[in-house]
Amino acid sequence: MFSPNRRQLLQGLGAGLSLLTMPSFLVGCAKQGAPVASAQAPLGQNPFAQWFGVDEALIREVLTELGARGATAADLYLQHTRSNSISMEDGIVSAASSSIDQGAGLRVVIGDQTGFAFTEDLSRESLLAAARTAAGIASGAAVVPPQALNVSPEGKLYAIAVPWADVGITQKLPRLEYVEAKARGLDPNIEKVSIAWGDSEERVLIATLGGLIATDYRPMTRLWVNVTANKNGVRQSNASNVAGRHDFAWYTDERLDTVAKEAVDRTMRLFDAKRPPAGELPVILAAGASGILLHEAVGHGLEADFNRKKVSIYADMIGKSVAPDFVTIVDSAEGALRARRLKRR
Repeated sequence: MFSPNRRQLLQGLGAGLSLLTMPSFLVGCAKQGAPVASAQAPLGQNPFAQWFGVDEALIREVLTELGARGATAADLYLQHTRSNSISMEDGIVSAASSSIDQGAGLRVVIGDQTGFAFTEDLSRESLLAAARTAAGIASGAAVVPPQALNVSPEGKLYAIAVPWADVGITQKLPRLEYVEAKARGLDPNIEKVSIAWGDSEERVLIATLGGLIATDYRPMTRLWVNVTANKNGVRQSNASNVAGRHDFAWYTDERLDTVAKEAVDRTMRLFDAKRPPAGELPVILAAGASGILLHEAVGHGLEADFNRKKVSIYADMIGKSVAPDFVTIVDSAEGALRARRLKRR
C-alpha cells in the first residue's frame, strides 16, 4: 500500500483542492457551454445569472408560474455554498475535503396553507417544474406577475478583503501548524493535539411574488483545537474554538495563541476537578448555554405554526398577557411539561 509522506500529501492536496480555489470551480455545476464566472462575484450582482443563467427574465417566469393558480404570497429561494475542511492530528493532515451544495426552494402561500417544492437542478426546466409543483396547492385565479423587479443592493455585513475561494491549502496549513506547536509548548503533559479547520462561502438570492429580489453573501470560518494531556497516568481532554464570518487575515497570531491557551487551560484544569456531591445543586449557566435552554424550553413553543395547529403548550394563551420575567415563563413551561407527563402516565 502506498503511504505518502507529508510533502507528497501536500502536493496532492494542493492539486486536488486547487480545482475548488480557482475561478473554474463551477465548471461541473454550470450550464453546458455557459461561461464560468469568477468565484467572487462582484457585490450587488446576481451570481446565479453568471453561473447558471438564472437571470431576471427566468426569475420572472418562475414567479409567474408560482402565481398561476392564485397565491397570497410566493417566493423563490436560491442558495449556493462552497465548503472546505481540513483535519490535523499531531501535525499530520488526516483528512481534507471540499464540497458544493446548491439548490432552489419554492413556496406558495394561500391562506394558512403552504405548498413547497425544491430542486438541486437550477436549469429553466427544473425551476419551472418545481414552481408548478409548489403552486399545485392553489386553485384560484392567476395572480398578476410582477411587471418589474426591484433588486435590493446586496448587504455588506460580511464583506471580506480576500474571498475564501482564493485561499489555497498551502496558505492554511502553516496556520494549523502554528496553533498545534503553540498548544504543545504550553504544557509538557500535552500528548495529543487535534485541529479541525473549516471555511465556506454561501450565496443566497430570494425573489418574491411582489417583485423584490434580495441577495446576500455569507462567508464563514471555524478553527477547533482539541487537546489531550497525560498526567500521572490520568488522561483528560478538552477543547476551544473560534468562529466567525471573516476572512483568512482574521487568524492572527494573537487569536491563535488565545484559542490554543484556552484549550490547554481547560484540559489541565480537569486534573484538579472534584466530583460533585450527590443530590440537587444550583447551576449557573453561561450566556451560550442558557440561551439554548430558553430557546428549547420556550422558543419552539412560541412558534406560530405550533400555536395555529394547537399543539403548543401556549396555544391557549394567544391574546393573553404574560409576565415579562423570563424565569416565570420558564417555570410555567416546566410546570406545563410536568403536568403533561403526569397526564400521560
